[in-house]
Amino acid sequence: MDNNAESPTSNKEVKSCAFKVEKPKLPKFSGDVRDYVMFRADYKHVVESQYSERDAITILRASLQGKLLELIKGIRCDYKAAWEYLDSIYGDPRFIADTITQDISKFKALQDGEDARFCELVNLVNRVLQHT
Repeated sequence: MDNNAESPTSNKEVKSCAFKVEKPKLPKFSGDVRDYVMFRADYKHVVESQYSERDAITILRASLQGKLLELIKGIRCDYKAAWEYLDSIYGDPRFIADTITQDISKFKALQDGEDARFCELVNLVNRVLQHT
């Protein structure tokens, strides 16, 4: 085999996709502690790489609603303090563990033929594993 020969894919031209893809929407957080870790990771990935801290806190406020928004309004423009405050409430492993423990204790025992409920149980366990 000729080592100087180009591979069949090396001379192919990469073409752009003809589909128009919608820009991802900013993550929203409703206050469910089970969703906080994912919200935080998504938010930081999307926002922090593109915006200043001043803009990021404005965007953070737009990602929160109701009680959550009220909680950080008093922080004004201190982006790091806003995250520290949210982390202290929604990122507390004890609070997360309590919430998930309550979910498990509320889950009724499975009966024969309840395949859909078995899937719900698997999803519940997967959520637990995401937080460990």
